[in-house]
Amino acid sequence: MRAIRRTCLAGLGGLAFSLAGPLVAAFDAGAEGAGPAGQPGTGVLWTTKPVRIDPKRQELPRAPDRVSPYPDTMYVPPSVRVPNSVTFQVKGTVYRLAVLEPVPPQMVCREASGQRWACGLRARMNLRAMIAGKQIACRRIGVAADDGRPPEAAPKADPGPVLVDCVRGVDRIALDLLRSGSAVAARDLGGDLGDLAADLATAEAFARDLRAGIWSDAATAAR
Repeated sequence: MRAIRRTCLAGLGGLAFSLAGPLVAAFDAGAEGAGPAGQPGTGVLWTTKPVRIDPKRQELPRAPDRVSPYPDTMYVPPSVRVPNSVTFQVKGTVYRLAVLEPVPPQMVCREASGQRWACGLRARMNLRAMIAGKQIACRRIGVAADDGRPPEAAPKADPGPVLVDCVRGVDRIALDLLRSGSAVAARDLGGDLGDLAADLATAEAFARDLRAGIWSDAATAAR
């Protein structure tokens, strides 16, 4: 048994020497080279003393800078003006969440049981609760044709609300509004929507199945 152990240990020692040989040779070859450790063209893998590295001589690939898909960050004050369930105003600029239609603030829903409730007001308050006093990030998609005001009430130079797609943390605000029945998916607002448009139908179907928000109204659910 001892003879077998000695034979195995001898074999492992030979293998370790055969593996370490090239590294030692590379270290020795690099030690005689002209360049310092860590520089291209030298065989030195490590040093026993600090070596100054010239970044200009490094040939390592660099990863591209990360660019956020939501470059515009803003703090929404607690007193934010929210005229309807998809529109808000911050520092004089009116923003409208893209690919959504608002619930009319004055809308009253009637459930199958006959109970009536102010679903339009609730939808507007849901948007306020999601953004008021919070930091959000948005990407601009375009400018809406109008903000629901009659032509005589809108200033001539007013281009309309800025169409945006916004997130709160990792949650897309538009999808949260749809899931709570606080908005309706629209298809005619245009813009570069990316993967947002693909998620709208799923979010709205979720609210319909739960009869959430405006979908508790029998007439609305029947559409």
